[in-house]
Amino acid sequence: WLINKRGVTEQEIQAFLEKHPKFLLGVEYKNLHAQVTLHRDPSLFTTDLRPDFFLERITSNFCDIVDLKLPNEKLVVRKRNRTHFTATLTEAMAQLREYRDYFDDPEQRKHFHREHGLQAFRPNVSVIIGRRSHYYDEMERIKLESALAHLKVVTYDDLVEQARRRLIIFGK
Repeated sequence: WLINKRGVTEQEIQAFLEKHPKFLLGVEYKNLHAQVTLHRDPSLFTTDLRPDFFLERITSNFCDIVDLKLPNEKLVVRKRNRTHFTATLTEAMAQLREYRDYFDDPEQRKHFHREHGLQAFRPNVSVIIGRRSHYYDEMERIKLESALAHLKVVTYDDLVEQARRRLIIFGK
């Protein structure tokens, strides 16, 4: 219902996923941490960073990052001679790269660990955005996403389908 709601906001989706963390945790993660602030040196940057979610891996307290965009965002631009991702998705990639690269600095990693009790280094980064129907077909999706080095694109349809499959398999 929520992802089909006209005018749905990222904040509404964020609140829903915080109340129902199993949608994001799946079988890979044990804890979800929402809106954790990554502090940056104010002499170098005008703002801190705030990813939507950190997902704590089952096997350690290292985390991966998930950011939300809207379900109605288009994913693909098709031109006569080429197909590529939209500017919205390209911007999300840049944003997530900034989050990931934050942890390259050892002092920032230490501060993050002291403040939140979590660890991250080269975290996997994912964006939840758009719908499967924005792709022409699965081959187009595979082709476009294969060019993404460090980003996983998850559609809202993927998220719902994963939850359905977990219900069938685990009954929870």
